[in-house]
Amino acid sequence: MRVPGSRHAAEAIQRLAPAQGVTTHRLAPDRLDHGALVPLFFLERAGWQGETVLLSFPWRGGGTPRQLGRLLADASNDRGQRWGLLASGDMSHRLFEGAPAGFHPRAREFDETFSTRVANLQY
Repeated sequence: MRVPGSRHAAEAIQRLAPAQGVTTHRLAPDRLDHGALVPLFFLERAGWQGETVLLSFPWRGGGTPRQLGRLLADASNDRGQRWGLLASGDMSHRLFEGAPAGFHPRAREFDETFSTRVANLQY
């Protein structure tokens, strides 16, 4: 898969992250997993050719999802841009026996709660 990266957006995120309490790390493109590649596959298939930045939730101690959201809002405002966000529909990656992270009985509840909250965001 090849999508153009947004160096300027990534730099804004990295520069503003400390003020939001978010720790950032850059990964080499060859370190992407299915959590990044599956959404990219669908974007590419739909004809997306725009600049892209891949993110994941902060690791423990690296900030909260709320702080990450505030960081993204601040960084897009800093760039004078509006950004679209695409989230994986299988947030837990633990919906079935044999899943790479293992099955968890509450995974479906987690995924549905997450999707509902995203759908009900107020802009």
